[in-house]
Amino acid sequence: MKNSYLGCILFVMLAYSCGDLSKSAEDESDTDTKASMEEVFKVQVFQADRQKLPIPITASGKIETSRSKKLTFQESGVLEKLNVRNGQLVKQGQPIAQLANKQQFIEYQEVALAYKQALYQDEDERMFLSDSTFYRDKWSEVDEKTALKSGVPQAKLALDKARISLEQTKLQAPFDGLIADLEIEPGDFISENQTIAQIYQPGNLEIKVNLLEYDFPKVSIGQQAEVTALANRHQGYAGEVIEINHTIDASGHFTIKIKLQGSAKGLVPGMSATVTIAALKDESRLIVPMKAVVNRSGRQVVFTHEDGLAKWNYVTLGDQNGEYVEVLEGVAPGSEVIITDVFQLAHDSPVVVQPTTESSTASL
Repeated sequence: MKNSYLGCILFVMLAYSCGDLSKSAEDESDTDTKASMEEVFKVQVFQADRQKLPIPITASGKIETSRSKKLTFQESGVLEKLNVRNGQLVKQGQPIAQLANKQQFIEYQEVALAYKQALYQDEDERMFLSDSTFYRDKWSEVDEKTALKSGVPQAKLALDKARISLEQTKLQAPFDGLIADLEIEPGDFISENQTIAQIYQPGNLEIKVNLLEYDFPKVSIGQQAEVTALANRHQGYAGEVIEINHTIDASGHFTIKIKLQGSAKGLVPGMSATVTIAALKDESRLIVPMKAVVNRSGRQVVFTHEDGLAKWNYVTLGDQNGEYVEVLEGVAPGSEVIITDVFQLAHDSPVVVQPTTESSTASL
């Protein structure tokens, strides 16, 4: 009886122990499966190819406007009206300012009256001669003679002169633009040809910069550039090379002109700015993004994707532009270079390639 009781106890203990072992084995199996799943990295790749590495050419200059004009009066006098202010946009023909012109207006009225009187006198002369048979066949000569006798040409010239003098007391916008450098007030005496302000077109901005003669072969008309103003380094503006001076000066520089494209809001003439041109190296080499390169044990490494595995490649690098780098040795053209999770990868780490928006063309 006692032996039977002990046997039952042993049987229960053995069954419980087997259950624990089975559960432990299942837990371990789940852990291994989960660990195995976590070791598969979802990566993005860049197809390595031979390209000419863009190397930035940087220079500084001043923002200018391609169309501007100094506003001046062709007459001297006291400023009577000022219709604009600095920074104001104006339309072509819009009144800008006016000098006191009472005297010019009276003179214009006087000569206009004299011109009208000359026309009346000329008409009377022609009517008188029209009844004469002598002048009937010479009417073209009659027109010229009566006009000269009546003083019509002289009166017309005097009228034109007075009109010009009156118009020169009024200043209008020569084209659509923005007013700048206005420093006069009504009551100021304005001299003939004195600059009272400037007008420029804010949509026609450009910048001239000097480059080293070393860079002359790398620059061409139509080349794209980025312009960054000193006042706002975080805002870049698109530009295009429109002019290259084909002469090297005594200091070993040549000048190029870049036209701002699109919106140039925030830029004004006189601002200091930096120009960056993406010039290409002369020789094509294998190019990869710099973010694909990691340092392992003092050596530079690039991972490539082969059959679902990450492969470790020691590489020798060349020039770089901050985003892309030349690979001189270690990676074959056409290789799928891994560009994400590179610090977590090891040789033969399982990977799954995900879609990427990374361009296969190197740029700045």
